[in-house]
Order: sequence, then C-alpha cells, then structure tokens
Amino acid sequence: MSENVTREEIEVENSEILDSAAGTGEQMVVEKDGIKATFTRDARGALKICMEGKGKSKTELRQMGEALMGRVTQQYAYHRVVTELKQRNMTIVEEGMTETESVKIRIRNW
Repeated sequence: MSENVTREEIEVENSEILDSAAGTGEQMVVEKDGIKATFTRDARGALKICMEGKGKSKTELRQMGEALMGRVTQQYAYHRVVTELKQRNMTIVEEGMTETESVKIRIRNW
C-alpha cells in the first residue's frame, strides 16, 4: 500500500522584493529527499511555493516550505547586496554566518 502525496501551497508574503527572481508564468522545481518544492509566480506577481511529499503532514510541509523560502530570500538579498557593493567599488573584508544563521558582511570603502 503506497502512501498518498500530501500537498501544501504557500503564498510568500512581500514577494515583490523578489520581483526579478522569476517571471510570471515561470516555474522552478527543486526536489530533495522525496520532497518537491515548486516555485511559481501568478499573474498578480505573487510568488508561491507548492510543497509535496509522501508521509508528511500539511503542517510539516508548510514548515519546510517556510524554512526553504527563508533561505532563498536570504540568498537573494545577499547576492543583491554583494552586487550593489561591487557597483560602488566597495571591498568585502570579511563575511560569514552567525550562530543564528544571519549573514554578516564587513566592508571597506576607500
């Protein structure tokens, strides 16, 4: 007897900050350990993530989706900041992660 696939859709709050990350109608699928995450953007520009997995509750999938979206948002923001720093000819002298998984960047502007 196979288990049914559970599905949970999450609309990402403030997804306009990721407006250049994906176009309307496009989708990106990521799969790991039997869990599939599908990122889409609707006609209004709202970003959604659909989580699917066997043997997982909707609550578990929502938690996984929110954690994944947090990491995606953090990476997107990091790359935007680094790009902006390079455009302003600023030098990154140190970068790393804190215990709380926050990104820490020290720069020098000569």
